[in-house]
Formats: sequence, structure tokens, C-alpha cells
Amino acid sequence: MRAIGNCHESELLSPQAESTADPGIARDILVNHLNFFNFQGRSVIVNLRHKDFGRALCLNATPLPCSGNRLQCFWADPEELPEDLAFFETETIVVPLGRDSLCIPGTDAVCDLEGISLDLPAFCSKIGIRRLERYRCPDIHVSMIQNSALFQGRLIDFNALSFCVRISLTPPQSYQWLNAELPVNILLQDDRQTIFCGECRIIREGGSKQNREFVLCPTVHNTRRFRAKKARSTRQELLPLPSIVFTHPLTRKLINLKVTDISGSGLAVEEDRANPVLLPGMFLKNVRLRFTNHFEMAFDGQIIHRTPSVDDDQASRCGIVFLDMAVNDHVQLLGLLQHACDPNAYICDAVDMDELWRFFFDTGFIYPQKYQHLQKNKDRAKQVYQTLYAQNPNIARHFIYREKGAILGHISTLRFYDKAWLIHHHAAKGNKGRKAGIAVLNQIGSFINDSHSIYSMHMEYVLCYFRPENKFPRRVFGGVTESLNDPQNCSIDNFAYFYDATGDPQDWDVSGSWELKKASAEDLLDFAAFYENCSGGLLTSALDMEADALEQKELNREYKKLGIQKEREIFAFKENGKLKSILVLSISDLAINLSELTNCLKIFVLDQNLPVKSLNCAINLISAKSPHTNIPKLLFPVEYAEANLINYEKQYCLWIFKTKNSDQGLRQMRSTTRFNRQ
Repeated sequence: MRAIGNCHESELLSPQAESTADPGIARDILVNHLNFFNFQGRSVIVNLRHKDFGRALCLNATPLPCSGNRLQCFWADPEELPEDLAFFETETIVVPLGRDSLCIPGTDAVCDLEGISLDLPAFCSKIGIRRLERYRCPDIHVSMIQNSALFQGRLIDFNALSFCVRISLTPPQSYQWLNAELPVNILLQDDRQTIFCGECRIIREGGSKQNREFVLCPTVHNTRRFRAKKARSTRQELLPLPSIVFTHPLTRKLINLKVTDISGSGLAVEEDRANPVLLPGMFLKNVRLRFTNHFEMAFDGQIIHRTPSVDDDQASRCGIVFLDMAVNDHVQLLGLLQHACDPNAYICDAVDMDELWRFFFDTGFIYPQKYQHLQKNKDRAKQVYQTLYAQNPNIARHFIYREKGAILGHISTLRFYDKAWLIHHHAAKGNKGRKAGIAVLNQIGSFINDSHSIYSMHMEYVLCYFRPENKFPRRVFGGVTESLNDPQNCSIDNFAYFYDATGDPQDWDVSGSWELKKASAEDLLDFAAFYENCSGGLLTSALDMEADALEQKELNREYKKLGIQKEREIFAFKENGKLKSILVLSISDLAINLSELTNCLKIFVLDQNLPVKSLNCAINLISAKSPHTNIPKLLFPVEYAEANLINYEKQYCLWIFKTKNSDQGLRQMRSTTRFNRQ
């Protein structure tokens, strides 16, 4: 029950609305509308006026099934009936149809405590009330904030351009605390999630001292979820057009819209400008991206903008960004989009493993010295690669460039750390090898640009190892590092790589001042401080060497489900309680990385005066814990190895890139390779 004129419902009886009346709606059409309202359990609005004092009142009533000339309705909220109902007379009954309403004169209506009944006229009026349709919203909680004052209430109805909320006061609150000339911040929530949060202006208000209704209009029509990019994801128009299907979080109605263009990071749809339901800033859950009835994928997203359509003046174009998507669904989408852009580009496509192994040998990627380490475990390596390439697990991605069916280029990436992916196995062959090598590099660059914002990818960093004497990776990855010129966004650390460490574990003086034990959180804090002073790069966070990362085991369990070994132990080497070195033993199946950079011992020397003999004893003691014989060692910093004449075979540069800078990194990579420059 509410008085007419308080808020937006006053439009139902406004003189302007009456002036647009169409008198030609026949009774049979009216009856069909009333029966539909009964079928849906919806209410009509009964407008009453006091016979003596002229006070206006509107009540909700539910129509009974109607088959003739007589309409009967029961009150929807009998507890709201006024005690003096008998002193009111019926003016009109309004059947709201969205933007329009049907208006039935209340002549000769019989009104009592049960409901209302009247004879239906041969024709009724159709009233054009609203420019845009409003949708009722069940069970949506509203928080309205202005100048630190918090008001609570419920959402009444909604469209993408404005909505109505009903606010209830909690003592000592007063509506005088609200200044209608200033914006308010609105938070819309259901019992599970936040649906919308944004700034709005108050259009109008009305109601009682305790409960008041506000019509609000959002002030922001473009929401920036992530930082703006110049190297934007390539948007494509697919034929036939896919569609999105979802339950609207505010109205609970099923929405189906055509997708006008799509990329790996988001999509655009068009909706009727007269019936807008996509509110910029609104979160969407479990949206089904449907290509056919039997091919669809689900995602969570956010509406980030709404603009008039260029091609259709009756439509609005809305952009939606992907926030989360099942990892395998996302790679399917990327594979579809990249293949549509370049028919020779494939992501996680089926590959004949014999052909792939031949490719690795033909390109010289597996050279004789590397094969010496591989051949002892070649059968196990074949099994592991069959798992990684045939099952397409969440932890692995491969990119292949083919011409006439032949593999010309390859690169792959592996989620080897909790929030970091290792890029490796970049190879190309033939006269077109350079083009193919750059093509797969461009593929993985686009993959990073499209994927890092997807929560399920866990891709805060990407990293790779390369030899400093190799000009191409030094130019590409080193170029990105130089371009960013910030080790907290992109860093390179050099390691000495060797196999043998002189020193017999039997020489260990167990009664002496040296101590070798599992690293504690405090040890990793000390290491982080050392590394910050020494390098200032990203290694500690990307390689899970922060103090709070010691107990992270979820990723290891994911490998175990695939039947692939992945373990890690971190040791602290101390003298008289003072930390001298951190040693990280990574144990994995051989050949996950063909250079064994995932199955190695990393040694970080914090004290440059650490005796080599003592360090070698610690190295050999820890190496003995590995199930594999003679694992490679990577030592940091290289200067320690050189100063102490450690005979290392080569150096590896560890390049780490923070993916939130994927825009600048991808632009630099494209500029360096001069491929697909934007």
C-alpha cells in the first residue's frame, strides 16, 4: 500500500501518460493479458481515492482466471488494507506491461476486504508510460552510501539506465542526511554475491518518514576492470554468430543475446535500446557462451561499457570482459580464434607424438649432449609427453605452426609454479623456420595477453630460461626487459649451470659449526632481503620462495593426478646459525623440460665468502635426495662461481615477466620480431 505521487508509480496516473492513451484495446486481448498475469502470479495495480478527502492510494491485486466479461481479483497484500477501505472508490485498474500499461476504468467496481470485482469494458486504454521498461527484482539487498552514512534497503525495479530502491531508516538515521544534489554509492547484493557497485545520482524520491523510495541513475557508463591496453586482443566476428545465455542476476529472467564480436579476453553484444538490461559494472555469473546447441562454454564476466550501436540506431552495444572461465574452455576458445585469424596456427591441437619427437631431433633442439641425458629415460619421457600433449591438462599448453600438415614451429608453456608459467621448447625448422618460430612466439604472446586476467589460469608471471649467447631470445626477452626498465615488472637473473660438484659428503663435519636443514619462513625472509639487495627482481615471488609459500602443495597434487612427479624441498645452509645459502631441490619427471631445468638443484649463495668445499658438501648431500642421478645445478650469483673457479658448463638467464604488463611486453615483442605489429 502506498500513496500515489510518492515516487515512480505516480507515472501510472500522470496527465502526460493519459494523453498518450490508445482507446482501441479489445476485451479479448485484455482477458488474455489478465490470464497471463494469473498464470505468472503477477499483480495488477488498483488505484483508489478517498471519497471525502481525495487521498490517493494504490494496492496490488492478483487477478483470478477470467473467461468472460467479469474480472475478480484478490488483494495481494491484505495486511496493508486501510481500516477505512469502505470510504475509497476505485478510479482505475492498471495492468503493467513494461513500457506500456492497460488502463481499465473503475466504474461500478465492487471493493471489499477480500478483493475487487468489476465488469470489463468492450475496450480499454493503452497508456504509454515509460520510455524504457522496468523489471521487478526479487530479493536484492541495497546498500546506499553518502558521506559515510550507510542506508539499507531493497531493490524494487530496474533497467540498465535507472532503478528504484526502497530504503528503511535505522535510528538515529534521518533522510536529511541525504543530499540529493550529491552522488551516492550503491551496492547491490543477493544472498551469494555482489552484483553491482557504483556511483549514482538521485533523480527523484518519495515516501513516508520511515520508508522512502529513490529513483537512481548510474553516472558511469564505462567501467575499467583492467588497465587499458594498446596491444588489444584481436576481436573477430564469427559466422554463424555465437550467443550468450544467462540468468539475469537482478531480475532472475533468462537472457539470450547475439555476440557481435569476440576475443580471448571478452566479447560484445547488442541489445534493444528500448529494453536495456545490461548495466555497466554489473557482474555476471555462469554465462553460457553458445556456438551451437552442443558446443558451449561457461564464464564469469563483468559488463564494462555500453555505447550506441553504429549499425543499428535501435540497439546498444555492450562490452563484457571475461573474469573467469574453465581453463580448458578458455584454451578451446583461444584455439578457435587464433585458427580463424591464421589457419596455420594451432593451440593444444592433436599432434602425432612420433612426428613431434622427429621435429625436436630434426631441428637440433635435442642435440647429442642433451640426448645423452634423455636416452636413459626415453620411455618415461614418451609417457609424460603423451600425457601433456594428448590429455591437454590444465597445467600445460602447446602451440604449433603447420603448413601442409607438417610441423614447422613449436613452443609450449607449463604451469610449474603456483602463479607462474614456464615458457620453453621453442623450435622451428625448414626454410620457413624463422617465420614459424616468430609465429608461435606471437601465439604465446597473445595467449598471455588474453589469459593472465582469467583467475583459473593462475598466471601472474611467465618465465623462461635462455642462453645469453643466443641472439634471438636475448633480443626478444632482453628487449622487453630493457623496454620496461623496472626489475619489479620484468627481471633477468643469470645462473651458472653445471653437473659435478667436487666434495665428498663423508667430509661433512657433523660436530662442527655447519648446519643443513629445511628452510623456515624466517630463512626465506632473510633470503628475500638478500635477493632484493642483490637483484631487485621477481624471482622470490614467481618461484614460490616467499615465506608464506612453504606449504603450497595444491599444484603438486594436480601433477600427481596426471601421474607426473613434481616435488620441491628448500634447505637452509648455515654456519653458527647464520644463513649462508639457500638450496632448492626440484624433483620432477625427467624431460618435462628437455634441459632439465625443472629437475635440478638451485643454489643461492648469500655470503660470497662461503667456502666452496663446504658448499659442495651441502650440494652433494642434497643431490643424494633426488631419485635421479647427477641432476644439473644452477648457481646464483654467477660472480660467486667465477670468483671461486667453479667449473660450470654454461650460463642460463632466467627471465621473469609480470603479466599485468602484458600490453607493453607484447608490443615490444612484436616490435622486436617485426611480426604482426600493431
